[in-house]
Amino acid sequence: MQLMEEKFRSEDFGGRPRVFCHGQPCVPVGQSDQARSNAVKILCPRCQGIFFARSSRLSSVDGVCFGTTFSQLFLMS
Repeated sequence: MQLMEEKFRSEDFGGRPRVFCHGQPCVPVGQSDQARSNAVKILCPRCQGIFFARSSRLSSVDGVCFGTTFSQLFLMS
């Protein structure tokens, strides 16, 4: 969890491009808990919007690696 917090703070997963989110650092999220159903998406904690990852490295990762609950648990800690 500590490593993920460092990645979050250094914006390894990207920042939200929306003007009203002011470049908010984002966290990865899976939209399904079943393998090979969706690629990982990015969640903006400020507006709760989910969008496609800009990075080709992230877009090739299966969403099940993070699952549907990781982002919410991470933001609660």
